Amino acid sequence: MLNIPNETLDLFQEALAKLSAFFSGYKTSPQAQNSAPSAAVPPQTPQSPPPAPQPNPDALQSPWSDPVIAHHNVRALCDLEGITGTEQINGTHWLKKDILTACVYQESQFRINAKHENTVMEDTGEKDANAKPILVRKVASTDWGIVQINDYWHIGPGKDFPSVDYVLSNSELDVRYMCRYYKEHGHLNAWCSYSTGAFKQHLGKV
Repeated sequence: MLNIPNETLDLFQEALAKLSAFFSGYKTSPQAQNSAPSAAVPPQTPQSPPPAPQPNPDALQSPWSDPVIAHHNVRALCDLEGITGTEQINGTHWLKKDILTACVYQESQFRINAKHENTVMEDTGEKDANAKPILVRKVASTDWGIVQINDYWHIGPGKDFPSVDYVLSNSELDVRYMCRYYKEHGHLNAWCSYSTGAFKQHLGKV
């Protein structure tokens, strides 16, 4: 058995006690705790809400029976049908889209149930007291709907539209028909608003 002097044992125990006290103080002292590195938290940048979706200017709206909405839809359909380019009117270049829209306004004021009777004077074969022919006014044809489709030329079996009800119930198709005519022919002479120049007073206003 190893004999260790009591003085040595006392010194050893005293050293252990000091070491224990040292490490115990290191773990619990505020200085030791504050010296430990901490992970830096980056500042939070407030995020902006996503931008609100912009309305599609070419989106068709309802109801067509509202002339304001019908006006919007006419212009939107010009874009959807590819009505581009300009036409010179009285020395000024106007967008074809504006020309077509002005024609529609002159034809119907964007009213989808518009109706216009085209009349002629017809000789009855009789004469009045002064031996002059007696004439009566007769409806020769009628224009229907927002773009005033003429029933004599364009409505009926084998024609562009099957019936008057179809024209009045399908304003979008009516406007598309007018747009496609404009693209194909380069003019709108089939409509009196264009051929007479009456549409010009509305350019830049609709």
